Amino acid sequence: MGSVVLPHLRTGWHVDQAIMSEEERLVVIRFGRDYDPDCMRQDEVLYKIAEVVKNFAVLYVCDLDEVPDFKQMYELYDPMTIMFFYRNKHMMCDFGTGNNNKLNWVLEDKQELIDILEVIYKGAKKGRGLVISPKDYSTRYRADRKAQKIDAEHARKEAYRAEALDKGYRRNDRNVGRVLSSKLSIDQEEFIKLTKAELYAFISKLYEEAINCPDKDEWKAAIISKIKLYFFYMFVFDVKKNEDGEVIKYKAFSVARGFSQKYGINYEEKFAPTIRYNAQRLFLSTAAKNVWKIYQMDTVTAFLAGTLNDKDYLQMPQYLWSTFGKYVRILKSLYGLKQAAAVWYNLLRSFLVENGFHPLPTDPSIFINRSNTAQVSIGVFVDDLLIAGGNENEIFAIKEKLKALFEMKDLGEARNVLGIRIRRNRNLLAIDQSKYALEIVIEFLAKNAAAYDKPMESNALSSLHYEPGMPLDEKLYLRILGKL
Repeated sequence: MGSVVLPHLRTGWHVDQAIMSEEERLVVIRFGRDYDPDCMRQDEVLYKIAEVVKNFAVLYVCDLDEVPDFKQMYELYDPMTIMFFYRNKHMMCDFGTGNNNKLNWVLEDKQELIDILEVIYKGAKKGRGLVISPKDYSTRYRADRKAQKIDAEHARKEAYRAEALDKGYRRNDRNVGRVLSSKLSIDQEEFIKLTKAELYAFISKLYEEAINCPDKDEWKAAIISKIKLYFFYMFVFDVKKNEDGEVIKYKAFSVARGFSQKYGINYEEKFAPTIRYNAQRLFLSTAAKNVWKIYQMDTVTAFLAGTLNDKDYLQMPQYLWSTFGKYVRILKSLYGLKQAAAVWYNLLRSFLVENGFHPLPTDPSIFINRSNTAQVSIGVFVDDLLIAGGNENEIFAIKEKLKALFEMKDLGEARNVLGIRIRRNRNLLAIDQSKYALEIVIEFLAKNAAAYDKPMESNALSSLHYEPGMPLDEKLYLRILGKL
Protein backbone atom coordinates (compact mmCIF):
# COMPACT_ATOMS: atom_id res chain seq x y z
CA MET A 1 0.00 0.00 0.00
CA GLY A 2 2.66 2.47 1.05
CA SER A 3 4.79 2.07 -2.06
CA VAL A 4 1.75 2.91 -4.19
CA VAL A 5 0.90 6.12 -2.32
CA LEU A 6 4.37 7.52 -1.65
CA PRO A 7 6.03 9.42 -4.56
CA HIS A 8 8.03 7.11 -6.83
CA LEU A 9 11.37 8.11 -8.35
CA ARG A 10 11.41 6.24 -11.65
CA THR A 11 14.84 7.18 -13.05
CA GLY A 12 18.26 8.32 -11.93
CA TRP A 13 17.40 11.79 -13.17
CA HIS A 14 14.35 11.89 -10.90
CA VAL A 15 16.47 10.80 -7.93
CA ASP A 16 19.04 13.53 -8.62
CA GLN A 17 16.33 16.16 -9.04
CA ALA A 18 14.62 15.14 -5.80
CA ILE A 19 17.90 15.49 -3.91
CA MET A 20 19.08 18.73 -5.52
CA SER A 21 15.80 20.65 -5.73
CA GLU A 22 14.86 20.47 -2.04
CA GLU A 23 16.53 23.30 -0.10
CA GLU A 24 14.64 23.39 3.22
CA ARG A 25 13.57 19.86 4.09
CA LEU A 26 15.32 16.54 4.61
CA VAL A 27 15.06 14.20 1.61
CA VAL A 28 14.39 10.59 2.63
CA ILE A 29 14.59 7.88 -0.07
CA ARG A 30 13.73 4.22 0.42
CA PHE A 31 15.70 2.07 -2.03
CA GLY A 32 14.73 -1.52 -2.76
CA ARG A 33 12.29 -3.56 -4.83
CA ASP A 34 8.68 -2.52 -4.38
CA TYR A 35 7.48 -6.12 -4.24
CA ASP A 36 9.98 -7.14 -1.56
CA PRO A 37 8.25 -7.92 1.79
CA ASP A 38 10.71 -5.75 3.73
CA CYS A 39 10.07 -2.79 1.43
CA MET A 40 6.32 -3.23 1.67
CA ARG A 41 6.47 -3.26 5.48
CA GLN A 42 8.71 -0.21 5.60
CA ASP A 43 6.66 1.68 3.00
CA GLU A 44 3.58 1.22 5.15
CA VAL A 45 5.34 2.92 8.06
CA LEU A 46 6.68 5.71 5.85
CA TYR A 47 3.21 6.31 4.44
CA LYS A 48 1.75 6.64 7.94
CA ILE A 49 4.34 9.20 9.10
CA ALA A 50 4.51 11.23 5.86
CA GLU A 51 1.87 13.71 7.05
CA VAL A 52 3.51 14.06 10.47
CA VAL A 53 6.98 14.91 9.15
CA LYS A 54 5.97 16.91 6.06
CA ASN A 55 7.19 20.20 7.57
CA PHE A 56 10.81 19.04 7.81
CA ALA A 57 11.10 15.90 5.63
CA VAL A 58 9.90 14.70 2.23
CA LEU A 59 9.66 10.94 1.63
CA TYR A 60 10.23 9.03 -1.63
CA VAL A 61 10.55 5.42 -2.72
CA CYS A 62 12.75 4.13 -5.52
CA ASP A 63 12.73 0.67 -7.10
CA LEU A 64 16.30 -0.56 -7.70
CA ASP A 65 15.18 -2.46 -10.79
CA GLU A 66 14.44 0.92 -12.37
CA VAL A 67 17.77 2.52 -11.36
CA PRO A 68 20.30 -0.35 -11.40
CA ASP A 69 23.31 2.00 -11.50
CA PHE A 70 22.48 3.29 -8.02
CA LYS A 71 22.96 -0.17 -6.57
CA GLN A 72 26.72 -0.02 -7.00
CA MET A 73 26.95 3.75 -6.55
CA TYR A 74 25.44 3.68 -3.04
CA GLU A 75 26.36 0.04 -2.21
CA LEU A 76 22.72 -0.98 -1.88
CA TYR A 77 23.08 -4.70 -1.19
CA ASP A 78 20.29 -5.10 1.38
CA PRO A 79 16.63 -5.86 0.54
CA MET A 80 15.58 -2.46 1.91
CA THR A 81 17.67 0.66 2.50
CA ILE A 82 16.77 4.20 3.59
CA MET A 83 19.14 7.08 2.82
CA PHE A 84 19.02 10.72 3.90
CA PHE A 85 20.02 13.89 2.00
CA TYR A 86 19.98 17.58 2.84
CA ARG A 87 20.80 20.35 0.38
CA ASN A 88 22.38 17.92 -2.06
CA LYS A 89 24.59 16.37 0.65
CA HIS A 90 24.41 12.83 1.97
CA MET A 91 23.53 12.86 5.67
CA MET A 92 24.84 10.08 7.91
CA CYS A 93 23.48 8.79 11.20
CA ASP A 94 25.30 6.58 13.71
CA PHE A 95 22.80 3.85 14.65
CA GLY A 96 25.43 1.85 16.53
CA THR A 97 25.50 -0.71 13.73
CA GLY A 98 28.85 0.15 12.19
CA ASN A 99 27.11 1.47 9.06
CA ASN A 100 26.62 5.23 9.34
CA ASN A 101 25.57 5.75 5.74
CA LYS A 102 22.09 4.31 5.76
CA LEU A 103 19.29 2.53 7.60
CA ASN A 104 19.17 -0.98 6.15
CA TRP A 105 16.64 -2.88 8.27
CA VAL A 106 12.89 -2.55 8.67
CA LEU A 107 11.99 -0.09 11.42
CA GLU A 108 8.30 -0.54 12.18
CA ASP A 109 8.04 1.75 15.21
CA LYS A 110 6.58 4.99 13.83
CA GLN A 111 7.72 7.21 16.68
CA GLU A 112 11.29 5.89 16.55
CA LEU A 113 11.47 6.64 12.83
CA ILE A 114 10.03 10.14 13.35
CA ASP A 115 12.61 10.78 16.09
CA ILE A 116 15.43 9.67 13.78
CA LEU A 117 14.29 11.95 10.96
CA GLU A 118 13.94 14.88 13.34
CA VAL A 119 17.43 14.36 14.80
CA ILE A 120 19.00 14.14 11.33
CA TYR A 121 17.12 17.25 10.18
CA LYS A 122 18.20 19.30 13.20
CA GLY A 123 21.81 18.17 12.78
CA ALA A 124 21.74 19.06 9.08
CA LYS A 125 20.40 22.54 9.86
CA LYS A 126 23.41 23.05 12.13
CA GLY A 127 25.82 22.05 9.35
CA ARG A 128 26.67 18.59 10.68
CA GLY A 129 27.36 15.73 8.32
CA LEU A 130 26.94 13.00 10.95
CA VAL A 131 24.45 12.79 13.81
CA ILE A 132 23.89 10.26 16.58
CA SER A 133 20.68 8.23 16.54
CA PRO A 134 18.43 8.82 19.58
CA LYS A 135 18.47 5.05 20.14
CA ASP A 136 21.25 2.44 19.94
CA TYR A 137 20.25 -0.32 17.50
CA SER A 138 23.42 -2.40 17.68
CA THR A 139 21.85 -5.44 19.41
CA ARG A 140 18.74 -5.49 17.26
CA TYR A 141 20.77 -4.97 14.11
CA ARG A 142 23.00 -7.96 14.79
CA ALA A 143 19.99 -10.20 15.39
CA ASP A 144 18.29 -9.01 12.21
CA ARG A 145 21.41 -9.46 10.12
CA LYS A 146 21.77 -13.09 11.15
CA ALA A 147 18.25 -13.78 9.92
CA GLN A 148 18.66 -12.05 6.56
CA LYS A 149 19.73 -13.76 3.35
CA ILE A 150 22.75 -12.15 1.73
CA ASP A 151 22.13 -10.79 -1.73
CA ALA A 152 23.71 -12.94 -4.47
CA GLU A 153 25.75 -10.08 -5.88
CA HIS A 154 26.98 -9.12 -2.44
CA ALA A 155 28.06 -12.72 -1.81
CA ARG A 156 29.94 -12.74 -5.11
CA LYS A 157 31.79 -9.55 -4.17
CA GLU A 158 32.69 -10.94 -0.75
CA ALA A 159 34.04 -14.12 -2.34
CA TYR A 160 36.17 -12.04 -4.71
CA ARG A 161 37.52 -9.95 -1.84
CA ALA A 162 38.37 -13.05 0.20
CA GLU A 163 40.23 -14.56 -2.75
CA ALA A 164 42.09 -11.30 -3.33
CA LEU A 165 43.05 -11.07 0.34
CA ASP A 166 44.48 -14.60 0.27
CA LYS A 167 46.69 -13.60 -2.65
CA GLY A 168 47.77 -10.38 -0.98
CA TYR A 169 46.19 -8.44 -3.83
CA ARG A 170 43.22 -6.11 -3.68
CA ARG A 171 41.81 -4.05 -6.51
CA ASN A 172 38.83 -1.73 -6.34
CA ASP A 173 37.78 0.38 -9.34
CA ARG A 174 35.36 2.65 -7.44
CA ASN A 175 36.67 6.10 -6.62
CA VAL A 176 36.30 5.78 -2.83
CA GLY A 177 39.25 8.03 -2.06
CA ARG A 178 42.93 8.55 -2.79
CA VAL A 179 46.11 8.32 -0.74
CA LEU A 180 49.87 8.38 -1.03
CA SER A 181 50.08 10.06 -4.43
CA SER A 182 53.09 8.41 -6.00
CA LYS A 183 56.02 10.12 -7.64
CA LEU A 184 56.08 7.12 -9.94
CA SER A 185 54.43 7.53 -13.32
CA ILE A 186 53.86 5.11 -16.14
CA ASP A 187 52.96 5.59 -19.78
CA GLN A 188 49.44 4.72 -20.90
CA GLU A 189 50.56 2.00 -23.31
CA GLU A 190 52.80 0.41 -20.68
CA PHE A 191 50.03 0.47 -18.09
CA ILE A 192 47.54 -1.26 -20.38
CA LYS A 193 50.05 -4.02 -21.16
CA LEU A 194 50.66 -4.85 -17.49
CA THR A 195 49.66 -8.34 -16.45
CA LYS A 196 47.98 -8.93 -13.11
CA ALA A 197 51.27 -10.05 -11.55
CA GLU A 198 53.13 -7.03 -12.95
CA LEU A 199 50.40 -4.73 -11.70
CA TYR A 200 50.71 -6.26 -8.23
CA ALA A 201 54.47 -5.70 -8.31
CA PHE A 202 53.95 -2.10 -9.43
CA ILE A 203 51.58 -1.49 -6.53
CA SER A 204 54.01 -3.06 -4.05
CA LYS A 205 56.78 -0.77 -5.22
CA LEU A 206 54.45 2.22 -5.07
CA TYR A 207 53.33 1.33 -1.56
CA GLU A 208 56.83 0.88 -0.20
CA GLU A 209 58.13 4.11 -1.79
CA ALA A 210 55.22 6.10 -0.40
CA ILE A 211 55.69 4.76 3.12
CA ASN A 212 59.47 5.29 3.05
CA CYS A 213 59.14 8.84 1.71
CA PRO A 214 61.52 10.81 4.01
CA ASP A 215 59.38 13.95 4.23
CA LYS A 216 56.26 12.13 5.37
CA ASP A 217 55.68 10.59 8.80
CA GLU A 218 52.40 8.77 8.32
CA TRP A 219 53.31 5.52 10.01
CA LYS A 220 54.61 4.33 13.35
CA ALA A 221 55.08 0.66 14.12
CA ALA A 222 52.77 -0.62 16.83
CA ILE A 223 51.92 -3.89 18.53
CA ILE A 224 48.24 -4.01 19.41
CA SER A 225 46.00 -6.66 20.85
CA LYS A 226 42.85 -8.01 19.22
CA ILE A 227 40.80 -5.82 21.54
CA LYS A 228 42.12 -2.69 19.84
CA LEU A 229 40.17 -1.39 16.86
CA TYR A 230 42.03 -1.38 13.57
CA PHE A 231 41.05 -1.36 9.92
CA PHE A 232 42.41 -2.50 6.58
CA TYR A 233 43.41 -0.75 3.37
CA MET A 234 42.30 -1.12 -0.21
CA PHE A 235 43.77 -0.10 -3.56
CA VAL A 236 42.09 2.37 -5.90
CA PHE A 237 43.05 3.14 -9.47
CA ASP A 238 42.60 6.62 -10.89
CA VAL A 239 43.03 8.28 -14.26
CA LYS A 240 44.06 11.94 -14.43
CA LYS A 241 42.91 13.99 -17.46
CA ASN A 242 43.52 17.52 -18.71
CA GLU A 243 40.93 20.11 -19.78
CA ASP A 244 40.56 18.39 -23.18
CA GLY A 245 39.77 15.04 -21.59
CA GLU A 246 43.11 13.52 -22.60
CA VAL A 247 44.69 11.03 -20.22
CA ILE A 248 47.76 12.52 -18.54
CA LYS A 249 48.65 9.85 -16.01
CA TYR A 250 47.45 6.59 -14.51
CA LYS A 251 47.76 6.36 -10.74
CA ALA A 252 47.36 3.72 -8.04
CA PHE A 253 46.44 4.65 -4.49
CA SER A 254 46.00 2.78 -1.23
CA VAL A 255 43.10 3.94 0.91
CA ALA A 256 42.17 3.36 4.54
CA ARG A 257 38.81 1.65 4.83
CA GLY A 258 37.35 4.38 7.00
CA PHE A 259 33.81 3.00 6.95
CA SER A 260 34.88 0.66 9.76
CA GLN A 261 35.76 3.57 12.07
CA LYS A 262 33.65 4.18 15.17
CA TYR A 263 32.41 7.63 16.15
CA GLY A 264 33.82 8.72 19.50
CA ILE A 265 36.58 6.08 19.33
CA ASN A 266 38.45 6.65 16.07
CA TYR A 267 37.21 10.15 15.32
CA GLU A 268 35.16 13.04 16.73
CA GLU A 269 34.72 15.59 13.94
CA LYS A 270 34.39 14.86 10.24
CA PHE A 271 32.55 17.78 8.62
CA ALA A 272 34.54 19.93 6.19
CA PRO A 273 32.90 22.61 4.02
CA THR A 274 33.53 22.66 0.27
CA ILE A 275 32.65 25.40 -2.16
CA ARG A 276 29.15 25.02 -3.60
CA TYR A 277 28.66 25.35 -7.35
CA ASN A 278 26.57 28.51 -7.03
CA ALA A 279 29.32 30.03 -4.86
CA GLN A 280 31.89 28.93 -7.43
CA ARG A 281 29.94 30.70 -10.19
CA LEU A 282 29.73 33.84 -8.02
CA PHE A 283 33.49 33.64 -7.42
CA LEU A 284 34.18 33.43 -11.17
CA SER A 285 31.71 36.17 -12.11
CA THR A 286 33.20 38.54 -9.51
CA ALA A 287 36.66 37.95 -10.95
CA ALA A 288 35.37 38.54 -14.47
CA LYS A 289 33.58 41.75 -13.48
CA ASN A 290 36.73 43.18 -11.87
CA VAL A 291 39.00 41.82 -14.66
CA TRP A 292 40.98 39.75 -12.14
CA LYS A 293 43.13 36.85 -13.24
CA ILE A 294 42.08 33.52 -11.74
CA TYR A 295 44.88 31.20 -10.68
CA GLN A 296 44.61 27.55 -9.78
CA MET A 297 46.68 25.52 -7.32
CA ASP A 298 46.53 21.80 -6.67
CA THR A 299 47.63 20.33 -3.34
CA VAL A 300 49.65 17.11 -3.63
CA THR A 301 48.48 14.57 -1.03
CA ALA A 302 46.57 17.25 0.87
CA PHE A 303 45.18 14.90 3.49
CA LEU A 304 48.68 13.80 4.50
CA ALA A 305 49.55 17.31 5.66
CA GLY A 306 47.45 17.20 8.84
CA THR A 307 48.33 15.44 12.09
CA LEU A 308 45.90 13.02 13.71
CA ASN A 309 44.93 13.47 17.33
CA ASP A 310 43.01 10.18 17.32
CA LYS A 311 44.67 6.81 17.76
CA ASP A 312 44.04 4.88 14.56
CA TYR A 313 45.76 1.64 13.60
CA LEU A 314 46.12 0.06 10.19
CA GLN A 315 46.80 -3.58 9.38
CA MET A 316 49.58 -3.71 6.82
CA PRO A 317 49.55 -6.03 3.78
CA GLN A 318 51.17 -9.35 4.56
CA TYR A 319 54.08 -8.85 2.16
CA LEU A 320 55.19 -5.80 4.22
CA TRP A 321 55.00 -7.43 7.66
CA SER A 322 58.73 -8.17 7.65
CA THR A 323 59.48 -4.46 7.09
CA PHE A 324 56.88 -2.69 9.23
CA GLY A 325 55.24 -5.37 11.36
CA LYS A 326 51.60 -6.40 11.18
CA TYR A 327 50.14 -3.15 12.53
CA VAL A 328 51.10 0.51 12.30
CA ARG A 329 49.71 3.55 14.05
CA ILE A 330 48.72 6.34 11.68
CA LEU A 331 50.25 9.63 12.79
CA LYS A 332 49.23 11.74 9.80
CA SER A 333 45.83 12.17 8.25
CA LEU A 334 45.11 9.64 5.53
CA TYR A 335 42.75 9.44 2.56
CA GLY A 336 39.79 7.25 3.40
CA LEU A 337 39.63 8.26 7.07
CA LYS A 338 36.35 9.89 8.06
CA GLN A 339 38.08 12.84 9.70
CA ALA A 340 40.65 13.38 6.92
CA ALA A 341 38.77 16.19 5.16
CA ALA A 342 38.09 18.01 8.44
CA VAL A 343 41.75 17.75 9.51
CA TRP A 344 42.93 19.19 6.18
CA TYR A 345 40.34 22.00 6.14
CA ASN A 346 41.14 23.08 9.71
CA LEU A 347 44.86 23.11 8.94
CA LEU A 348 44.37 25.18 5.77
CA ARG A 349 41.91 27.50 7.52
CA SER A 350 44.36 28.19 10.36
CA PHE A 351 47.09 29.02 7.86
CA LEU A 352 44.89 31.40 5.86
CA VAL A 353 43.56 33.15 8.98
CA GLU A 354 47.13 33.70 10.20
CA ASN A 355 47.87 35.39 6.87
CA GLY A 356 44.98 37.84 7.04
CA PHE A 357 42.22 35.85 5.32
CA HIS A 358 38.78 35.33 6.81
CA PRO A 359 36.09 32.82 5.73
CA LEU A 360 32.78 34.20 4.52
CA PRO A 361 29.94 33.69 7.03
CA THR A 362 27.70 32.51 4.18
CA ASP A 363 30.25 30.07 2.72
CA PRO A 364 33.28 29.12 4.87
CA SER A 365 35.03 27.62 1.83
CA ILE A 366 35.67 31.11 0.40
CA PHE A 367 38.36 33.21 2.13
CA ILE A 368 38.73 36.98 1.68
CA ASN A 369 41.66 39.28 2.46
CA ARG A 370 40.75 42.97 2.12
CA SER A 371 43.93 45.04 2.40
CA ASN A 372 44.53 48.71 1.73
CA THR A 373 45.60 47.98 -1.83
CA ALA A 374 43.13 45.40 -3.13
CA GLN A 375 41.08 42.31 -2.31
CA VAL A 376 42.37 38.76 -2.72
CA SER A 377 39.90 35.85 -2.68
CA ILE A 378 40.57 32.12 -2.33
CA GLY A 379 38.00 29.42 -3.11
CA VAL A 380 38.65 25.99 -1.57
CA PHE A 381 37.32 22.74 -3.01
CA VAL A 382 39.07 20.12 -0.84
CA ASP A 383 42.61 20.15 -2.32
CA ASP A 384 41.96 22.49 -5.27
CA LEU A 385 42.37 26.24 -4.73
CA LEU A 386 41.20 29.13 -6.90
CA ILE A 387 42.94 32.45 -6.22
CA ALA A 388 41.80 35.79 -7.65
CA GLY A 389 42.32 39.43 -6.75
CA GLY A 390 43.31 42.90 -7.83
CA ASN A 391 46.90 42.85 -6.56
CA GLU A 392 49.26 40.49 -8.39
CA ASN A 393 52.01 41.00 -5.80
CA GLU A 394 49.78 39.84 -2.94
CA ILE A 395 48.59 36.87 -4.99
CA PHE A 396 52.20 35.89 -5.71
CA ALA A 397 53.08 36.26 -2.02
CA ILE A 398 50.26 34.01 -0.76
CA LYS A 399 51.04 31.42 -3.45
CA GLU A 400 54.67 31.30 -2.34
CA LYS A 401 53.64 30.92 1.30
CA LEU A 402 51.29 28.08 0.39
CA LYS A 403 54.01 26.29 -1.57
CA ALA A 404 56.46 26.77 1.29
CA LEU A 405 54.17 25.09 3.84
CA PHE A 406 52.34 22.54 1.68
CA GLU A 407 53.39 20.48 -1.31
CA MET A 408 51.47 22.27 -4.06
CA LYS A 409 51.46 22.59 -7.84
CA ASP A 410 50.96 26.03 -9.37
CA LEU A 411 48.78 25.36 -12.42
CA GLY A 412 48.81 28.95 -13.63
CA GLU A 413 45.60 30.56 -14.83
CA ALA A 414 42.59 28.33 -14.24
CA ARG A 415 41.45 26.42 -17.31
CA ASN A 416 39.79 23.30 -15.97
CA VAL A 417 38.25 23.13 -12.49
CA LEU A 418 36.51 19.92 -11.41
CA GLY A 419 35.70 18.98 -14.99
CA ILE A 420 34.42 22.47 -15.89
CA ARG A 421 36.30 24.26 -18.67
CA ILE A 422 36.95 27.99 -18.20
CA ARG A 423 37.35 30.30 -21.20
CA ARG A 424 38.42 33.88 -20.62
CA ASN A 425 38.67 37.13 -22.61
CA ARG A 426 39.34 40.00 -20.21
CA ASN A 427 36.02 40.72 -18.44
CA LEU A 428 34.20 38.02 -20.40
CA LEU A 429 34.20 34.54 -18.86
CA ALA A 430 32.42 31.40 -19.98
CA ILE A 431 32.23 27.96 -18.37
CA ASP A 432 31.10 24.75 -20.04
CA GLN A 433 31.35 20.98 -20.00
CA SER A 434 31.59 20.57 -23.76
CA LYS A 435 34.17 17.80 -23.52
CA TYR A 436 31.90 15.81 -21.21
CA ALA A 437 28.98 16.33 -23.60
CA LEU A 438 31.13 15.13 -26.50
CA GLU A 439 32.12 12.01 -24.56
CA ILE A 440 28.42 11.22 -24.04
CA VAL A 441 27.74 11.64 -27.78
CA ILE A 442 30.66 9.41 -28.72
CA GLU A 443 29.72 6.74 -26.18
CA PHE A 444 26.02 6.51 -26.96
CA LEU A 445 25.34 8.07 -30.37
CA ALA A 446 28.04 8.32 -33.02
CA LYS A 447 31.79 8.79 -33.06
CA ASN A 448 31.67 11.11 -36.09
CA ALA A 449 28.74 13.23 -34.93
CA ALA A 450 29.00 16.92 -35.85
CA ALA A 451 28.39 19.74 -33.38
CA TYR A 452 25.33 21.96 -33.85
CA ASP A 453 25.80 25.68 -33.24
CA LYS A 454 22.33 26.45 -31.87
CA PRO A 455 19.97 24.93 -29.27
CA MET A 456 17.26 22.40 -30.03
CA GLU A 457 14.37 23.83 -32.02
CA SER A 458 11.24 24.60 -30.01
CA ASN A 459 9.02 22.21 -32.01
CA ALA A 460 11.52 19.34 -32.16
CA LEU A 461 9.68 17.13 -29.65
CA SER A 462 6.25 17.72 -31.22
CA SER A 463 7.56 16.54 -34.58
CA LEU A 464 8.65 13.15 -33.25
CA HIS A 465 6.79 10.10 -34.52
CA TYR A 466 5.30 7.69 -32.04
CA GLU A 467 4.48 4.76 -34.33
CA PRO A 468 5.56 1.37 -32.96
CA GLY A 469 9.11 0.59 -33.89
CA MET A 470 12.14 -1.12 -32.45
CA PRO A 471 11.80 -1.80 -28.70
CA LEU A 472 13.67 0.61 -26.44
CA ASP A 473 16.72 -0.67 -24.59
CA GLU A 474 15.71 0.31 -21.05
CA LYS A 475 19.17 -0.09 -19.54
CA LEU A 476 20.77 1.98 -22.29
CA TYR A 477 18.17 4.69 -21.80
CA LEU A 478 18.82 4.79 -18.05
CA ARG A 479 22.57 4.97 -18.62
CA ILE A 480 22.14 7.96 -20.93
CA LEU A 481 19.74 9.61 -18.51
CA GLY A 482 22.13 9.11 -15.62
CA LYS A 483 24.88 10.95 -17.52
CA LEU A 484 22.81 14.12 -17.81
